[in-house]
Amino acid sequence: MTAYIVNGIGRCGTTLMYHYLMKKYKNNGFIKDLNELNKLNFKLNFNSNVVYKTHSLNVLVPKPNVKVLFMFGNIYNTVLSYKKRAWSKNAMKHLSVEENFNKNYLETDIFEFNRYFKTWYKSLGYPVMFVRYETLQNNLKEVLQFCGVTNRIDDFPKIIKRQTDWTQQPVPVQKKLIKLYGKDQEFVDKIPDIKIFI
Repeated sequence: MTAYIVNGIGRCGTTLMYHYLMKKYKNNGFIKDLNELNKLNFKLNFNSNVVYKTHSLNVLVPKPNVKVLFMFGNIYNTVLSYKKRAWSKNAMKHLSVEENFNKNYLETDIFEFNRYFKTWYKSLGYPVMFVRYETLQNNLKEVLQFCGVTNRIDDFPKIIKRQTDWTQQPVPVQKKLIKLYGKDQEFVDKIPDIKIFI
């Protein structure tokens, strides 16, 4: 049996993938930090496949029968997508984002995108598939094969095109996005739309 963990930087399809996999596998819920599973000496003693969701900056210690689907996307549009949504305090806690987000999201890197990629974008001892949200539709067959549900591609929900576009923002906002998140976006621009680490 396999534990599927849907992780990512948020606002990049993690909820979409999690809800889809919940229909196929046992739902084990949201895990704020994978260290919670590490501390519990996480073992797969299940009689069916399970799925978790997280936005954890920490990795899971190597375990057998674990696969991680890591969703990412355009950093600038992701930041603006956070801003556009009316997030509750619980959502902010899930994302480990400071509650004064509205005041400082263009002044301080509260998302720690760089840390996400430094932590996850490498071999960790179990399969991790990185998937770019903007091209998910083009890679859906491969993504679902990784998740063990290739025979159900027809019932995958329609992927909604992102409505935030950083290039349509006022120039001062664009400049702040580039200054604060430019190096992270340069990294994202260079990586493939889909990549598997074993």
